Amino acid sequence: MSIAKLNLLQCMEETGWPKDHVVALATFYLNLEHHPKRQEPDGDAILLTYQAQVRHEWHIQLKNTTGEPAFDISTINDDLVEKIGVKLWNITKTQLLTRSVPLLISISHLSNQILTSSLLLPLLHQKSTTFSPCYALPITHATHATRHP
Repeated sequence: MSIAKLNLLQCMEETGWPKDHVVALATFYLNLEHHPKRQEPDGDAILLTYQAQVRHEWHIQLKNTTGEPAFDISTINDDLVEKIGVKLWNITKTQLLTRSVPLLISISHLSNQILTSSLLLPLLHQKSTTFSPCYALPITHATHATRHP
């Protein structure tokens, strides 16, 4: 983004853009570079998405013919930054879940195979008042699991 913004600002000046538009966009980029969100995980991706969306909307408003001034792009809308962060997190979470479903199915299938294996099958058919099928479930692999009578 750094190289592109410098080229964009230079081209805007060379092609006669109004000075206040060039300054507003330069200030916008400066505010993004120093935004605290950059210190957070995925902060750069969030701010990059934010700048693309806001810059696009700003350019559309600059073209409007109603005479209304465009919004001040140099002011960062932190609420919108947060909404974009949530949206990107939800997309990431969905992708991770989609990738993990085959793994969960494999683990479930493996658990069923272990439960019905020759080692555990006799325990499942045992008629003991102290036996509970939960002893045989290899769900957590935890050595600290407690027995429930």
